[in-house]
Amino acid sequence: MKVSTLVFPVTKTSVLLARKKSGVGAGLYNGWGGKLEPEDEGNLKACACREFLAESGAYTSRKNLRKMAVVDFFEAGVHIFECYVYFCFAWNGQLRETPEMGRPRTFPLASIPYDRMMPADVIWLKEIFLGKRFRGRVYYNKGNTKLEKFEHGPL
Repeated sequence: MKVSTLVFPVTKTSVLLARKKSGVGAGLYNGWGGKLEPEDEGNLKACACREFLAESGAYTSRKNLRKMAVVDFFEAGVHIFECYVYFCFAWNGQLRETPEMGRPRTFPLASIPYDRMMPADVIWLKEIFLGKRFRGRVYYNKGNTKLEKFEHGPL
């Protein structure tokens, strides 16, 4: 099974997002993250920190991350990957555009551009910003163009 992480840098009043440059969701806003690699030695927070640095140019430590959700993604009924979603409360350095992600933008929590995000992200991010932590399942059609179903329960 593929395992990945996703990091959303947040403050009390805002979230930073950037547009993905390639792959599923290209052109849409998201957080920073990627696949668990052998050098992470199975540590998901190490993966989240490594990917955040690689994709944003900013450093954070494991202590600055809080797991908010675990989301399993399915395409046409086939499990594609499991994603560990973290909020990042502190980081060092300026987030910047990288080959993977566009220019970072700060959005007030009341003005998150949900209309420019993957359909499932709209649902589960709203849940997280309401203070809910959960384990979820996202079902997309073949090609990931249409959200078919979202389920969630306690983390």
